[in-house]
Amino acid sequence: MSPHASATDTMPPLALRPNGGAPARRAMRRWAWRLFRREWRQQLLIFALITVAVAATVVGAGIATNTSAPPNATLGGASYAVTLPGSAPNLSATITTITSEAARSGPVQVVEHQSLATGSVNPVELRAESPTGPFARTSLALLDGHYPDRPGEVALTRSTP
Repeated sequence: MSPHASATDTMPPLALRPNGGAPARRAMRRWAWRLFRREWRQQLLIFALITVAVAATVVGAGIATNTSAPPNATLGGASYAVTLPGSAPNLSATITTITSEAARSGPVQVVEHQSLATGSVNPVELRAESPTGPFARTSLALLDGHYPDRPGEVALTRSTP
């Protein structure tokens, strides 16, 4: 650097700088402010439409999730269901007691139900239910073939939407 050169003489010209620096940022701010002043109505409209769309999606998903299934969807024509864990002590004695008490007020059907993990996205349920039970008519439907009647036989049902 020569004794008469200043620090500004050694800086590259504005066109060669990697970014425009403060003048470029100031110009971008002015341009953005002018764009906002000119088009604020359209931006407000788009913001309102996005807000309404998100709100409708959230409300719709909440309603779809929390809407209960028809009463006959899982219980057939039964009014009550008793759920017992399979690890309960004296399970068979408990089932006998409950069914004998409940039989006084109407028909009773025992259904063994277990959800199976298959590694698939679709759930799989295993149910042991008598097709001749009092509530089987509304919860079971034979579309083809026959009900399982021997050990080792199972009936498969395609998922219904």
